[in-house]
Amino acid sequence: VAGTYYLVAQSLKEDGLGEFTVKIDTLPATIMTAPRAISLGENMSGALSETNPTTDDKGPYYQLYTITARKGQKLIIDVKSTEMDPVAGIGRMIGDSLNIEETDDDGGGEKNARLRYTVKEDGVHTIRVQGLDQNNTGAYTIMVSERVARPAVITNIAAKTNVSGELTDSDEEADDGPLFDLYRITVRAGEAVTITMRSTAFDSYLVVGRMNDGVWDQIVYDDDGAGGNNARVEHTFATAGEYPIRANTVGSGKTGAYTIRVDRAAASAPPARRRPGA
Repeated sequence: VAGTYYLVAQSLKEDGLGEFTVKIDTLPATIMTAPRAISLGENMSGALSETNPTTDDKGPYYQLYTITARKGQKLIIDVKSTEMDPVAGIGRMIGDSLNIEETDDDGGGEKNARLRYTVKEDGVHTIRVQGLDQNNTGAYTIMVSERVARPAVITNIAAKTNVSGELTDSDEEADDGPLFDLYRITVRAGEAVTITMRSTAFDSYLVVGRMNDGVWDQIVYDDDGAGGNNARVEHTFATAGEYPIRANTVGSGKTGAYTIRVDRAAASAPPARRRPGA
């Protein structure tokens, strides 16, 4: 509001005396611009500055983009910068307000954002690029691509063999977001099995389960049983049969190389036969 304002300069303590200086600077006027339209596969450049609006009275600066998408479409929004820590968000306009549905800070590694989003309804969606901190400014690039997942292929895994795998953006996605590869083991009733998954690229997560009427039913799972980012499942199967293993991650959208190994408990030696009369 325009008018006359008074600034009081005083010491912290009652007996504070001495000279001081007062300096007043004005911020550049905020420039409101219409969102920029972005298409799939288009790499656009932007830059956050003090002339951009903020998310609230003291929030980070931001810029907006729009993209037209269809329900069920899987988008990947990459925002990269060497000058600031960017955050990507997506949502829809409700009246004059932007309702952000999902955000990501560092899913793209280092300080880069990578937001995976499954479109919930047809129409125009708004992407917000902002800094992680209040005064973040600097140049960035943004690209939106479509993730086309291939059907999961189940791989039989033998005991005592280290199998190398890699999670990529084209892998199938679990209901809660993580990408996964599928393996299968065949066990006997009462057999004890140890499954170990190791990775330096992400936090490993192992799940053994079964499909029941089209619904994934997990039997046993583990995050860090092998130490660090490595997972280990130890389980004795009550029922013989084939069991699928999901090699996935803690948190959605993580990718990278890993190894998986299955070890079976050594079979017990049969009791010694005694000679008659011995």
